[in-house]
Amino acid sequence: MRQDQFTVRAQEVIAGAQSHAEGADHAEVTPEHILKAALEQQGGVVSSALDRLGVDTSQLAVDLDRMLETLPKQTGGKTVLSSRVDTLLKTAVKEAGKLKDQYVSTE
Repeated sequence: MRQDQFTVRAQEVIAGAQSHAEGADHAEVTPEHILKAALEQQGGVVSSALDRLGVDTSQLAVDLDRMLETLPKQTGGKTVLSSRVDTLLKTAVKEAGKLKDQYVSTE
């Protein structure tokens, strides 16, 4: 994954997801970490889009936290991107290309 394919805001979400995973001693960054970071992004488009769709983002955040608590913990290892996140990011790059977008953004 090349960071220059992502907007600054998208890079911030990925970094936030990595920070969440590392802070919780998770071995991998998962799509759930990505969603958590996207929801928490100040002024981000993800939470406002979900709000417009009628999603209770407060409840979603609680559910995400509950889900993340069940992930296995590690001590002393490096936190890596899961294969699911790798697939997610590669798919996002392909979709951006189909839309003729130069960069992948958070939406």
